[in-house]
Amino acid sequence: MSGFDEDIATLFGQFDEMRTVASRMLGDAMTALCTKDEVLADEVVKRDRTVDELQVQLESGVVRVLARRSPVAEDLRTIITLIKAASILERIGDHAKNIAKRVRSIDIEGLTGEIAHVERMATIARKQIELGVRALMERDAAIADEVDALDDELDDAFDDLTAMMVRRMSEESMDAYASTHILFIGKQIERSGDHGVNIARAARYIATGEHPRDQVDKRTLVDA
Repeated sequence: MSGFDEDIATLFGQFDEMRTVASRMLGDAMTALCTKDEVLADEVVKRDRTVDELQVQLESGVVRVLARRSPVAEDLRTIITLIKAASILERIGDHAKNIAKRVRSIDIEGLTGEIAHVERMATIARKQIELGVRALMERDAAIADEVDALDDELDDAFDDLTAMMVRRMSEESMDAYASTHILFIGKQIERSGDHGVNIARAARYIATGEHPRDQVDKRTLVDA
């Protein structure tokens, strides 16, 4: 393995470590919500700093590689894309932190169905993140395509959640305060899934050279 290949492997290792922390934050935030575990919620909030620190480390590593190796063409594309994908993981950590911060405020009594629904949404979003990162690590556009399919499922689940909240409020079986919290959490999860899509697009860019802004969702063309 060349010195440059070793540098790239190190950067991808740091990126995967970020993925582990950010994805676990989202999972633990949902566990804290479902069990009303305020201690775990506080731990998730604190872990956001770890993600930030890992991002700084990766960015510093990228600067060193650029200075020492002067990569061009595909190698340069890989490095630049990796640093952008790291910023996406950082935002996923932020969404997990935002969910964890709501744990103290929300009373989950009487919200069994809604909590179960957002938990299912989080499972989909985490799968999107994991697949997106795997596609990036393996430079595999086919894996990236799987993330798009899951995005439809997550969007539909969020629409169902919104309809559920509207119905319950119209029936006066839920107050607006609780509904606002649930919808906020659902939106944070939906955005996390969107970030998984963005990572998948970054993976497709590395694999094929097709820039993310030029990647047309083929499902949209079929539906049009």
